[in-house]
Amino acid sequence: MGYTQLRQGSLTERSVLSLTNFIPGGRGFFAYQAAEFDLKGPANGTAEPGLSYFLANVRVSPAARLELQGTYNRGHSLDARRLTDDLLNDRPLTAQAIEGLRYESAGGRVTVQIARQVFLYAGYARDRNNRDDEPTGSPISPISTWLSTSQGAAPRPRAPGQMAVHSSPTCRLVQTCARR
Repeated sequence: MGYTQLRQGSLTERSVLSLTNFIPGGRGFFAYQAAEFDLKGPANGTAEPGLSYFLANVRVSPAARLELQGTYNRGHSLDARRLTDDLLNDRPLTAQAIEGLRYESAGGRVTVQIARQVFLYAGYARDRNNRDDEPTGSPISPISTWLSTSQGAAPRPRAPGQMAVHSSPTCRLVQTCARR
């Protein structure tokens, strides 16, 4: 746990409580969480106090060649330094700047070791924020699958539906991305 207070002139830019937690569960499990809380709203209380962000990452290995991973991230991002600077210099603040970007994402990945130093990954994630009409992701998109070896990872495709292939002397890597 930690506490940070940032001041700019006579104003409090941020007053933040930070928390981190790591839970090892033997060889096959771990969980990591991190959170940050604004005790006083950023920019001397102009923005709302409360959760700045929360992050959780959980990994479970139920079998020797199988790993499951889940992630969750939620929070809001705003430019407290600029808001405080605008207050100090009597510049008007916009509602969008005070609210900031609120976001949330959740995802998961399955990793299977199919041969020595060869892994198959499949994952899914869903994101949303207060500036988009609808969340991204769906039951079929964006889904990524790829083969990898311990010597590198597959390059990402340039657009949904495209295939990226990378060949090397030791392996051939393929990644595809489902159409949206």
